[in-house]
Amino acid sequence: MTAKLNIMLLYDLACAPDNRAGHERWFMTGDDFRDERHVMKALRRNGHTVEPFGLYNDLNPLLTKLSGMRPDVVFNMCESFSSRRRHEADVMSVLEMLDVAHTGASAEGLNLCKDKALSKKIVAFHGVSIPKFAVIKQSQDGNLSSKRGTVDTASQLSSLKWPAICKPLDRDSSEGISKSSVVRDSASCLRHVARLQKKYQTGVIVEEFIAGREIYVGMVELPGRKNLVVLPPRELYTGTGPGFVTWRAKWDKDYRIRHGIDSGRARKIEQTVMRRLEEVARETFRALELSGYARLDLRLRENGDPVFIEANPNPSIRRGDDFAAAALAAGIDYDDLIEAIVKTALARHERSKIAA
Repeated sequence: MTAKLNIMLLYDLACAPDNRAGHERWFMTGDDFRDERHVMKALRRNGHTVEPFGLYNDLNPLLTKLSGMRPDVVFNMCESFSSRRRHEADVMSVLEMLDVAHTGASAEGLNLCKDKALSKKIVAFHGVSIPKFAVIKQSQDGNLSSKRGTVDTASQLSSLKWPAICKPLDRDSSEGISKSSVVRDSASCLRHVARLQKKYQTGVIVEEFIAGREIYVGMVELPGRKNLVVLPPRELYTGTGPGFVTWRAKWDKDYRIRHGIDSGRARKIEQTVMRRLEEVARETFRALELSGYARLDLRLRENGDPVFIEANPNPSIRRGDDFAAAALAAGIDYDDLIEAIVKTALARHERSKIAA
């Protein structure tokens, strides 16, 4: 029988927490925290005590709560601090410095995946196919349009294949991606890069656009299993949309319905390609220091070769979403999936203490 655990469910807030009467009921019913509620209810069905904790821009309440609650494990669903996603890994670093067990990727794994260029270089070293790409950093004055920056950037782009797609280097969830992100020459590319850098104040990755099927491969570690479980692949169906995931295609429900954009079980994939997908998943999971569960975003070339686009170290695990649906197709029901994530976190924490 599963031991009853004391679990903190950590999630991020977009504003300072509201402690007025009724706030807890809003958490339980509002659309903003649907993912968190699904996980919380599964943990409670599994017999655990769960206390949700929302984090905005002050670590002190979290430190106080950890000291008083002393959770057995923190179920991490926190993706930002002070609404800044670049601090996602920093929050996990705090837990790791305090020797608090937490689910999902370590701070190191989160940082590796956050950098779209670095993660590509790492997996390419391990034999995984990647698109050709260039990284365009901001000049010291933060302005790409300086003469030196433009010349250096044009030189970087000379070896790229067109069309290419431009993305903010350290953003996720399709932030900064629109229909105009796909460019067909260096001139239009430079104009779009300048717009992205002005808006997001970060570097931009310009990568070869792979006009093939978009495949999502989930992975989960199950207690008692020697090997990582690679879940049945899911596929993006773009309908009449732009053929890739823009911000609107991901988050605008009306837009998705209007253009017939959806994801579901992947259409038929040849056995040789399936074997390669599994190889890529296992190699990437190890190379990027992932843990517990993760998802790969890949594109298939015309010859079936899987091309690594990015890794999501803490993908959505809402009941019914792609990851949970893929797990169910593999025979893992939702409550068992959530329990496996918790047990993996505890086992990793014990191994780290032994290693120390």
